[in-house]
Amino acid sequence: MKKFKLILFLLITFLNNITFAQKSVTIIFRYNPDSLKKDSFYFPLKRPFDNRSFGQYHNYPEKIVSVRHQNDFFETICHYTVKDSSCVFLGDGFGYKTFVIPDDTLIVNVNSISHPATKINGRYARPWFHNINIEGKNKFTYMLFDSLAHQGGALGWSGDVNYNNTTDLSSFCKLVDEKYKARLLFLEKYNDNHHIANVFINLARSEIYAAFINNLLRPLLKGIDLEMYPPSYRDVILKARFTDPSTYFKTSVYSSTAYSLTSSIARQNSGAKPYDNDDLISIYNLIKQSYPDTIKNHLLTTHLSNFLGNPNLIYPAFDSLLTDFKVNCKNNLYVHFLDSLYSKKKAAVIKKYTLDDAMSSKIIDINGQTAEINNLFKLKPVLIICWASWCVPCIKEMPFEKKLQREFKDKIDFIYLSFDKNKSAWENKSKALNIGLSNYLLIQQFTSNFAHFYQLSSLPYYVLYDKNGNKIEIKDLRPSNDSFKDLLKKL
Repeated sequence: MKKFKLILFLLITFLNNITFAQKSVTIIFRYNPDSLKKDSFYFPLKRPFDNRSFGQYHNYPEKIVSVRHQNDFFETICHYTVKDSSCVFLGDGFGYKTFVIPDDTLIVNVNSISHPATKINGRYARPWFHNINIEGKNKFTYMLFDSLAHQGGALGWSGDVNYNNTTDLSSFCKLVDEKYKARLLFLEKYNDNHHIANVFINLARSEIYAAFINNLLRPLLKGIDLEMYPPSYRDVILKARFTDPSTYFKTSVYSSTAYSLTSSIARQNSGAKPYDNDDLISIYNLIKQSYPDTIKNHLLTTHLSNFLGNPNLIYPAFDSLLTDFKVNCKNNLYVHFLDSLYSKKKAAVIKKYTLDDAMSSKIIDINGQTAEINNLFKLKPVLIICWASWCVPCIKEMPFEKKLQREFKDKIDFIYLSFDKNKSAWENKSKALNIGLSNYLLIQQFTSNFAHFYQLSSLPYYVLYDKNGNKIEIKDLRPSNDSFKDLLKKL
């Protein structure tokens, strides 16, 4: 009998876990079709800390349920498998920050915009590419961060109050404090008007607090010593804590600030010098002694992966710290992620990629023929435009690229190089955007010799060569910048 009860208990627990894991949110996307939204259209739903999910897919699993074409609008219905209520991002540009509520349904009206969002105090308050309006019984919950962005700018994890070495530190701290209090006051009034559930108010309050601390940390990044702060604000920084796992794994700014704070405290007397081997060790040790296990393991993964970012350097202490991490961390996803990243880094450091390596990378044309990138170079200057079908910033630049292409078509070869993994996605988007024949798919994408040589990790990316094969420095310019056209005129 006891054995039967035990089996029954285990079966019920198993079924409950399945039910819990299968919670979902339904989003109905309504939109007018255009060159970006030809057929079905929807946004991915990104985890709170997106690319810091280490071993997990960055987006919540999605399933298109149906697509309807009405006379005046299109509609795509998606289900997303989620775990519990948390902050999330609709994958539009830098991400439309919102919440997710399991088992809820909402309508997202998406309208393209042909110009940037309105500036507030000289800054763009909404870092996304569409006008988005949300409907549903919980619409004011979903629109909380958007409304807050209009009031005082979008909450970011890198600070949103400017500081430079000529700024008076005391005045800067007061300005940061005023912005923090204004955001809290807005949240209070918003809640009075719309009666938001406590779980979301608490998450929003945590994000606002984290943004406050992030802003206070900015002078430290410029080399200001912590002892130079007004005592009250120095104490605020030293007493700041981001140690609640139930908040950490449901937020973006709070979780990012945990690392920013620890790093800044460990380097408070660094004078803004470049990170070195001592920093690798000191930040690692401070994380170990400051956080509970679940947060500690995630922060250590963040820390070690950050120090693998230098393309030409492996820090001397890295191997021993990784060994220590693997002994103490019980999360196999994190361990595997770092092991894999470290192996690739060691292989990349050993191999020095040359321009010949890059230009011998394999490509496929729109007719399925294979060639090498160096086959694209003729007697003209060449602009290689690196893009992908999923890259919204890439597609936003295309009208400017095509305008330049019409103007310089007899002088410069414009080459589109896609980083799509899915050949059909590349072909379909190329056709929808009418890119034409100077359009190729790069085999191996970000692991190709081309990507390694240019240390390419994000899109769009532009490579410009003159007719003699000399590379022209573009820096961060894009075709939408007037200075980009000036470069082309000089060729």
